[in-house]
Amino acid sequence: MDLLHTCAEESSVHGLSHLVVKDRHWFERVAWAVIVALSIYCSYAVYMSTWTR
Repeated sequence: MDLLHTCAEESSVHGLSHLVVKDRHWFERVAWAVIVALSIYCSYAVYMSTWTR
């Protein structure tokens, strides 16, 4: 588990480091998780629309 925490903390993917900081409020972590999930979904949607052309 420490390895995943370290990887998320040092990741260059914006938003992941905000999920593992110890002094964050739970609502802020949930908000960042939603933001990261939405960005992954939108990236996938753009990829699929480009792929089908």
